[in-house]
Amino acid sequence: MKKTILLWLFIPLLSACDLEEIPDGVTTTAVKFEIWFGNTGEIEENGNAVIELAEGGYVVVGYQEQAPNQNNEGLIIKFKADGDVVWNKRAKLGSYATFSAVQRTTDNGFVAVGTAYMSAAAQNDVFLCKFDQNGNLSYSKNIAGPLGADYGSDVLVLNDGFLILGNTTGNSDNQILVIKTDFNGNVLDSKTYGGAGEDRAVKFIKTQDNGYAIVGNTSSFGAGQNDMYLCKLSSTLALSWQKNFGTATEDNGSDLVEAKDGSFILVGQKANGNAPDIFIVKADKNGNKLWEKSYGTLFYDYGNGVALSSDGNILLCGTKGDNNDLRVFIMQLDEAGNQKWERLFSRFYGIDIKATKDGGIVVTGARNNPSDNEEDVYLIKTDKEGNVL
Repeated sequence: MKKTILLWLFIPLLSACDLEEIPDGVTTTAVKFEIWFGNTGEIEENGNAVIELAEGGYVVVGYQEQAPNQNNEGLIIKFKADGDVVWNKRAKLGSYATFSAVQRTTDNGFVAVGTAYMSAAAQNDVFLCKFDQNGNLSYSKNIAGPLGADYGSDVLVLNDGFLILGNTTGNSDNQILVIKTDFNGNVLDSKTYGGAGEDRAVKFIKTQDNGYAIVGNTSSFGAGQNDMYLCKLSSTLALSWQKNFGTATEDNGSDLVEAKDGSFILVGQKANGNAPDIFIVKADKNGNKLWEKSYGTLFYDYGNGVALSSDGNILLCGTKGDNNDLRVFIMQLDEAGNQKWERLFSRFYGIDIKATKDGGIVVTGARNNPSDNEEDVYLIKTDKEGNVL
């Protein structure tokens, strides 16, 4: 049965308890909106990644439940520049699927990567889907790694195919997995990285020297239970160096970006008793730490996404609050990591952030829909100061 798609253009009421006061005198030409996207009924949707399109508009990927409390399928949505939905599509292999990342392809289509649960094999595989520019599925593939259960985290488009970042897991072992495919999804090469402990990758980028930088977490290196992990690969996927940052307990990396000078800015979470803090590290081009900062409250503070504005400021998104009132936040830091401003939005999660061509900011994640108390895909577009009004 065809399901009805609901779309709201939502302008929130602001109060001192919800959102920091917006400064007077801010002018911008950026389009601003705050919307959420979901099915009627108790169906959960979530946005995990967003990209801006050259012609204007956005594409978001994540997941959608197939039915209330049932398994997920990968979800891809195209939005106009003003937030109107152009199309939305779903895909899965096996009994479960989700998308973690998306990129524009050279033919103006899209490639999405995530994880699929293959019922016949009773295990997770990396999930790769190619869509045309209208969202029609060109192909879908499951890719098995060397250790058993495999998960897709991120994807890059190269001149001759796709590069996929993921994780492969076996008995008490977790390795970072990088897979090279052609444009038809056929595997050309794969590599694993890590030590004797648990090593996980979350995001990667192509660097200015045509190599790659990966962020995640590790228990193989460093003194902590888990440390934020940064490693650098050459253009041939050889490991150039690896670094870890954190405390003696639990610290994780979620996202990274490369600055114009070749340095790296990483965001994640840092242990602070029972409630994590937002953790930001800046490292030079060789991975040596230049500075670190943490921001937190008495409750939970998660740094999930990082981007750089055109003027060099650091943009963060994530989630903060207690279990009864988790909120999406956008934060701006200066080049030294000092906080300039913060904006709070609706419940629940801010997952991915990008600086936009008009000087603004776009964030995706999940928002609580009060009509059915389920999560919907959340898309926020602000001006350069994080304002939607």
